[in-house]
Amino acid sequence: DIGADVIVQGGQTNNPSAEDFIDAFEKLDAEHIIVLPNNGNIIMAASLAADLYKQADVKVIETHSVAEGYSVLSMMDPSVDTVEEFIETMSAGLSNVVTGYVTTATRDVTMNGVVVEKGKYIGLDRDNILCCTENKVSAVEKMLKALPDINQKETVILFCGEDVTEEEKSEL
Repeated sequence: DIGADVIVQGGQTNNPSAEDFIDAFEKLDAEHIIVLPNNGNIIMAASLAADLYKQADVKVIETHSVAEGYSVLSMMDPSVDTVEEFIETMSAGLSNVVTGYVTTATRDVTMNGVVVEKGKYIGLDRDNILCCTENKVSAVEKMLKALPDINQKETVILFCGEDVTEEEKSEL
């Protein structure tokens, strides 16, 4: 809704290939294409596809999460004169974006002093497990409090998965 023309489907266990990106590029009638991988695991495939595709000038902005992609898209300024300025404007605030996730633990483990039990909810940032709890909302709250420099951020945006109930959204 905020500016992406094509979405290449993927996920944590279903990473798209360079060919998947090229197929997406071919759906566009564009002289310039900007790719937001939104996952550190697929940056390499997106970059390879950008190098291989010759029908348009393809640039990759190395976004590691949906939150980073959302931030980059929200910074688009169509009034700039060049693609380079466009990308620079979009990327300007990227280093200030902090991403946290809540998901269900798939196994028992202890990491960074956090005891994780399979089936419970864990809060994590890009690199670390920050908390483990039996309640999704509690996991979000604990994860947010544990994110670095969270008190210096101006905006917090929560993206909810399809398994989040209306009650949980209201509580958050």
